[in-house]
Amino acid sequence: SVYTDMKRLSLSRSLKGNCRVWTASQANRSAYSDGADKKDKDKSPLIYLHHFESCIRKGFIADQVITLNQTETERVPNAKTGNSTGILFSAKNRHGPAFMQLPITINWSKCGFVEGSFT
Repeated sequence: SVYTDMKRLSLSRSLKGNCRVWTASQANRSAYSDGADKKDKDKSPLIYLHHFESCIRKGFIADQVITLNQTETERVPNAKTGNSTGILFSAKNRHGPAFMQLPITINWSKCGFVEGSFT
């Protein structure tokens, strides 16, 4: 209900449909694999919409779905900067291109992306 209520709010007359709403969600971790384990050949290094298997409706409601993906190697912070790397993946975009990958630098100690890290 959180996703349907948020969508309804963003489209409400009082906001005239000009409100962007962002929410966070967790995907099915068991569907993800960085490829290191050969038993995981049916799993993916990127989180797609079908990985929301426990509640796929939230993917249908959303106009855009962006996933943050990191392999085990990418999660290890750089000894000097404390930053790690990852990929933002556009799993769905109702109003533009989807399936785009954007390499990023992440600073988990500040819970954010490093400015200017997009390439």
